[in-house]
Amino acid sequence: MSRFRVGIIIFNDNTANTFRTLLKLLNASVKWRDEIKISLICCGENVKEGEVNIHAKNISELSGKTFEELLSIAPEEITDENLYELAEKNEVSFYFSGDFSDLLKKVVCDMDVDYVHMTMSNVTYTEKYWTEIFQYIHGTPADVFTTKVKALKPSLVIKEHNGYITKMSQLEESTEDGEKFYVYHIIHEIFYSYFIKKENLMLEVLPNVAEKLHWTLDVVYLYICSLVSIDKIDIVPSAMFILHGKTDLIDWKFLADNETARFYLSDFLEGLSCFCSNVTNNKNAKYNLLYFLKKQIANYPKDESDVKIIQEKVEEILSSIQEEELILENQYYDRVLKKYILEKFEWKEEQSFPLKQKKEEINDDGYLENTLIFAHLTKNKLVLEGRSMMHGEEPFDIYVDCNGDKIECNIINKKFSRKWFDTNIALTEYYSCEIPFNQEKSYALGIVCKRGAVEKLKEKISFLLYMPLADNLELFLRKEGWLLSYDQKSGRMIVQPDSFMARNKLRIKREKNLLFGDRLARKAFLVRGCYYVLNALKKKEIWLISDRINRGDDNGECFFRYLSDHPQKDVNAYFVVDKACPAYARMKQYGKVIPVFSWKHKMFHLLSDYVISSQANKPVINPFGRFYSYYSDFMYDKKMVFLQHGVTKDDQSAWLNRYNRNLYGFVVATHAEYNSIFEADYFYSEKNVWLTGFPRFDRLYRNEKKYITIMPTWRKSLSAGTTSAGEWTIGDWFAESDYFRFYNGLLNSERLINAAQERGYTICFMPHPNITPALPLFGHDERVIFWDADKSYRDVFAESNLIVTDYSSVAFDFAYLRKPIVYCQFDRKEFFSGTHSYTEGYFDYQTDGFGEVVETLDSLVDILIEYMENGCALKDEYRERIENTFAYGDTDCSLRVLEKIRSRES
Repeated sequence: MSRFRVGIIIFNDNTANTFRTLLKLLNASVKWRDEIKISLICCGENVKEGEVNIHAKNISELSGKTFEELLSIAPEEITDENLYELAEKNEVSFYFSGDFSDLLKKVVCDMDVDYVHMTMSNVTYTEKYWTEIFQYIHGTPADVFTTKVKALKPSLVIKEHNGYITKMSQLEESTEDGEKFYVYHIIHEIFYSYFIKKENLMLEVLPNVAEKLHWTLDVVYLYICSLVSIDKIDIVPSAMFILHGKTDLIDWKFLADNETARFYLSDFLEGLSCFCSNVTNNKNAKYNLLYFLKKQIANYPKDESDVKIIQEKVEEILSSIQEEELILENQYYDRVLKKYILEKFEWKEEQSFPLKQKKEEINDDGYLENTLIFAHLTKNKLVLEGRSMMHGEEPFDIYVDCNGDKIECNIINKKFSRKWFDTNIALTEYYSCEIPFNQEKSYALGIVCKRGAVEKLKEKISFLLYMPLADNLELFLRKEGWLLSYDQKSGRMIVQPDSFMARNKLRIKREKNLLFGDRLARKAFLVRGCYYVLNALKKKEIWLISDRINRGDDNGECFFRYLSDHPQKDVNAYFVVDKACPAYARMKQYGKVIPVFSWKHKMFHLLSDYVISSQANKPVINPFGRFYSYYSDFMYDKKMVFLQHGVTKDDQSAWLNRYNRNLYGFVVATHAEYNSIFEADYFYSEKNVWLTGFPRFDRLYRNEKKYITIMPTWRKSLSAGTTSAGEWTIGDWFAESDYFRFYNGLLNSERLINAAQERGYTICFMPHPNITPALPLFGHDERVIFWDADKSYRDVFAESNLIVTDYSSVAFDFAYLRKPIVYCQFDRKEFFSGTHSYTEGYFDYQTDGFGEVVETLDSLVDILIEYMENGCALKDEYRERIENTFAYGDTDCSLRVLEKIRSRES
């Protein structure tokens, strides 16, 4: 036995987070310190020896604090020297090197331990966790064991990992001693959950690539090679540690960089492919290889020549896999990709009946996507709108089979929804169909797709939020003397005359479905019961009004305040916002406020007559998340009025189109904006688009303080995704982005700051709310004002003499005040490349914009100095453009929105 039972390697890529992780680890593992050896490896920004960044208080100021006090220290107060001192006091080894792979090999070899556990910053271990671990180790431990992870921001890979552990626990409980079972196990990047016997770590596979790839890829590669050939990975199901930070450690977006992607393919995937073909547990190894290949298929450079090189490499690796079982059983590839791969590569065919059956389903277009989006039921007809998919790129016809009769559908739109690199491999068509009812009888409706002589009845129908039915619940709609339901066995919708007997039969099926379902179904039964009671007692309309879930100060707040000043006798208006943010207390002085995602919010959403917001994200449209189907019959025709966050000057039809958001009222402010909605693929009629102006325009005012304010918009490409609450998160690559470098350079430009100071101006920074978590990364000259989320946009517009923006629609608010604007577009090509939610629209910044357009830092500073020298006066050319842009110039926008809502009530 080695001197230590467990060797813990902490990767230090963030000094403050590593400091806290080490403190928590030392505090939680006191009882086992004689059995634990801890080492710290500097990586990421700290990888080069001697680079010590001292940027805060002295070590002496931290001495003498309690454990709890140390945990509460602000990140900026923790330096590398604090970390060194903590490590030295607790006999923790500290390692530096410019070569990550060689260093990792050295650290592991130096450790006199039985098990190696690699972890990272932002992890919390508890005393209970280590009790469970050492109880297991002191028994009869396996070569490898793993534990669950509790993530404060759980990701898909975390859920998959924890799901695997749960599944393995159930299998172990249900199998006899000695019985073997097999479950494919993807290593992902969850290396921080494993304990591996030192002799099982295949250190020789580590490549020397730290300077080109993130260090996590090296560790993941090591773990895959060390673990995929092991027949059984033990689990300690009751042990769980907490992960505070980012859970998806590998930035797959780096594959869009041509040079890196080629390197990744040649060294990571190709090396993994060779390894997988030579290990004993060949199937599990190849299953992992397929997982990482899928990442490459989904993320590749857009340059045509590079796409071809990468495609050839991916196909070369895929051709060597051979076994159909690995793709047929694969949860990471959809049906379209599976069919394409099985046809393209000549793998040996599976002979087992279950797998043959799966293959038949994959090849059958009847099993591909068939989604209904809208259903409009009247006394004499049913109008359906939906989408269907078929393999290949040839167009197809769609019709509804109604009791054996064919009713042709009108094709509204076609788009290729699946690609194999640059090859289209599946086509989706959007359609509408009108089914007349000639007599009072029952109708069974199925969706059929026809291409040439081949007809395919779609085996199953899925329903979106705007349908009153659900594919996993026995819901039904009663309307205009008819009952609409879905028969899950036949995959057909049923329309039948409304009668007491038929209605009760459907109601009993629905209630049984809920009462005998899972916990969430039973909860939905109670919620639905409350809804029926409260809806019967409701005497006034309910209007839910909001801006972002964590702040107001937008069109939602302005419209809510208008209703406060002009109350409607038959309306109860509520403002929805996070209880923890300043807007919650502030808005209570104007009316009733509801905490977002509270029980009351969700219930009032079901009861509401209008949902009115400056946002059109999922928390506003659907606060129930993926469990909306329990309430689809209450929510399907919800009236959503989109007040907008800003003028839609670019094409945002990809997410605001009717099939995706189904807006009841789409508020716009300019003539060009109004026309653009009908020219692009939004699919709204004139009755849905309201040219009223924005409510927040009513409250704009002037109070200039000689501020030059920098207000850039958000970049979707800077995000690591969204939280369960729909909030964007910041990617680890933010500090390396051109966006950060440009604006950090601008905010710290001595030439600009000195010029402003000489002329009596102040440079201010109003960051987009999504950038707030990354603000500590920016250098902050004391002469520059950084505004936070508490600063009202209205006050920013009033106090600023000039704003600098890029593509943000805040320019329109500023132009409404007839003040000068400068657009800085250093990344124009990338911004409109599809990485953001915008596609370039009707608005041309050069000919339609309200100020100069510049592309470099120097030219931006030049034009700002020029404006300051001329008192920030608006130029005649841009004043004329402003006058010709807006439909209104008054303060009656909120009134016009209210009149539009009222005129539609019937």
